[in-house]
Amino acid sequence: MPVSNLSQSFAEFSSDSDQEFDVIVIGSGIGGLVTATQLAAKGAKVLVLESYIIPGGSSGYFERDGYRFDVGASMIFGFGDKGTTNLLTRALQAVDVTLETIPDP
Repeated sequence: MPVSNLSQSFAEFSSDSDQEFDVIVIGSGIGGLVTATQLAAKGAKVLVLESYIIPGGSSGYFERDGYRFDVGASMIFGFGDKGTTNLLTRALQAVDVTLETIPDP
């Protein structure tokens, strides 16, 4: 099924629209997109809502200083706007496990 059949731009969608959907999927990560496409393939009228400017969730990417970074790996191993946000280290610390990390020079 073509992507154009599954998506509609915000400009085309109006809150006073009388459109009805069988399913509303919150988030356009891998899980949300697979769910939406499978339901649409079965004939459901599906609306996918995403807060970011592009779909993809943790499988997406962002650019900074001319470099491209994977969102998923950056979320887990730590690369945030305000410095390191190493979620893996925090999760391990919560169960008293220490993980030594080596910063990139």
